[in-house]
Amino acid sequence: MDASRGTYRRYSDADRARALATLDANAGDCARTARELGIPRQTLQLWALGRVSADVPELRLENRQTLADRWEKVANAALDVLDRGTKDLPTKDAAVVGGIATDKMMLLRGDAPPAAAVVVIVTGPGLGDL
Repeated sequence: MDASRGTYRRYSDADRARALATLDANAGDCARTARELGIPRQTLQLWALGRVSADVPELRLENRQTLADRWEKVANAALDVLDRGTKDLPTKDAAVVGGIATDKMMLLRGDAPPAAAVVVIVTGPGLGDL
């Protein structure tokens, strides 16, 4: 409810589907997704439990695919930065962006990410200290 006006915000099915796809990209973290989108957490939780119209699940899948495609572009751009070794973005930062983008892309496409992965980025003069 908007306290200043005493009105409730209305959401379209498209709004609900986008919010639920974003929730999927955030691995089901309602609090995080609600903060990101400015939607009350309780509202998002109700939608996640299925309190939406019959059209929303299909729209959600379409939005998931669109978001996955966008995250794939981000991951590829980060990998391009790594390949070029450009100074526009430090290698470590490009690796982090690429990893986050790949994780979100996989979550949205329903691919299972690896159970555990450890990435070590070595910087410095040599590997002798490892």
